[in-house]
Amino acid sequence: MQAVSFTPPIVKSHRADAAGQAMLFPWLHAQRPTTTIPAIAGSPTSRRAVRRVSMSATSVRARMLQLFASRGAFGVTDEEGAAALRVSQNSYRPRRIQLVREGLLADSGRCRNTVSGCAATVWRAAP
Repeated sequence: MQAVSFTPPIVKSHRADAAGQAMLFPWLHAQRPTTTIPAIAGSPTSRRAVRRVSMSATSVRARMLQLFASRGAFGVTDEEGAAALRVSQNSYRPRRIQLVREGLLADSGRCRNTVSGCAATVWRAAP
């Protein structure tokens, strides 16, 4: 199995450099994690698919950050976020989990009902 790597963009809030000076554009200085998605060795179509998925995941992630910024304290459930971005919940949820692990999103401590009436966690941009 052959792997193709991509580096998703990072959006961070205020940071300081080693000298304690605030950076004007901290995301330009942030260390970007490299995510590796495996491709099947010797398969050109598999490599193309990995590149497409990698770009799509980065795009969904960026759109999610914009969505959470626009919703503020009201927050977003997974169902609401997937609907707002017009992506499947199977594409949305892994990106949300990644953003929570990176500390960019947090559980608001509240729940809202889904379309089916089940309670869903409301997520918000991390403070």
